[in-house]
Amino acid sequence: MMAPFDWTGIGFYLVNLLLGIGFGVALERGGFGDSRRIAAQFYLTDLTVLKVMFTAIVVAMLMTLWAQALGFLDPARVWIDRTYLASGSLGGFLLGMGMVVGGYCPGTSLVASSNLKIDGFFFIGGLLFGITVFGESVNRFWDFFQQDGFRGMFTLDQWLHTTKGMTAVVVTLISLAAFWGSERLERLQPAPAGGRRVPGAGIKAGAVILLLAAFGLILVPQPGLSDRLVRLGPELDRTLSRREVQIDPAELVDLMHNNQVRLMLLDVRDEADFNLFHLLDAEHRGPGDLTTEFARSIDPEELVVVMSNDEVRATAVWKALRADGVRGAYILAGGINQWLDLYGGLADPPALPVSTAAGTTAGMNRETAEPLRYVFPAALGDRTEIAWPDPHHMHLPERTYTPKAKVLKPVTLAGGGCG
Repeated sequence: MMAPFDWTGIGFYLVNLLLGIGFGVALERGGFGDSRRIAAQFYLTDLTVLKVMFTAIVVAMLMTLWAQALGFLDPARVWIDRTYLASGSLGGFLLGMGMVVGGYCPGTSLVASSNLKIDGFFFIGGLLFGITVFGESVNRFWDFFQQDGFRGMFTLDQWLHTTKGMTAVVVTLISLAAFWGSERLERLQPAPAGGRRVPGAGIKAGAVILLLAAFGLILVPQPGLSDRLVRLGPELDRTLSRREVQIDPAELVDLMHNNQVRLMLLDVRDEADFNLFHLLDAEHRGPGDLTTEFARSIDPEELVVVMSNDEVRATAVWKALRADGVRGAYILAGGINQWLDLYGGLADPPALPVSTAAGTTAGMNRETAEPLRYVFPAALGDRTEIAWPDPHHMHLPERTYTPKAKVLKPVTLAGGGCG
């Protein structure tokens, strides 16, 4: 029997096709298919491109923030490009120089070539050549490209230390000021054939609507973490009940020895337990450290394994990370206690269960909701072989598991601005 046809997949591609057609039409109607008009903005003689781009940015910003505020859009599912100040600044400068000289950016060169403009085809040829050269040489400056000035998911409201609503007001005011200033600059130029178009009442009404929408976001705040947890609660609970994100200790051992995986080990236990024993390279984070800003700083291609003594505290942190948009977050199944169940006896000296370790040190008599069930003769931290078990040098117990960790490869637009 044939499987039913997946109309959902067809709908996804159809929506993208329609959006692409609409975007192309908007670029052409906005004058982005003419290299002379694009280059003219850098000479302050024709600022149509600037006005179109500012309009698109502000409208998209306000619609996105209002959709989030009203609960129609989950902010955790909105992809935000990571900020690389050094390479981003250099890349922006080179792209700008290319637009001055060639008259196009990558997206607008496609618009021009669709109209069979020769300069558009030449620009695409240069673009492909540049991509090839970059791909073949990027390893020579990889650290600069990926690390210098890296700020994670850094947004304007973080930089301004204010709310998203107030940031929306600032950006809207700047865009309207730029729109007004560009109109004034264009009036200083000789009038084109047929006269100059005078802004009508519709443009003024649009400016008022944008301002009202921006100021309204101050009164209607964005959903906080608690709101997102309530909305995502049923989905997160189903994921947990199916054990889809609780990775086996044996899988974590393999991940720790896989140099193709970017791994963050997040230990959320009490500091005393962390000092007694923790996995190699694990980061200790207390409740006050696990903010939305911390979640934004996590690289989207990084696997985050949260661990506590069992799973209770790690599960609560995992929910918060998922609600904050960290899609690559997982939980160490059974926590550190299960890790020691498997590998504690291989340590020298071995970790001993509390029930058989009467008279030994640290941590035995502390009463916690999620106690560490093992003790050590001293606080070892990660200075023991079981903090990073090596299957090639230790006789680890045979253990089969179902792999659950998946490295995310986010798909984003190849460039910013006009595409």
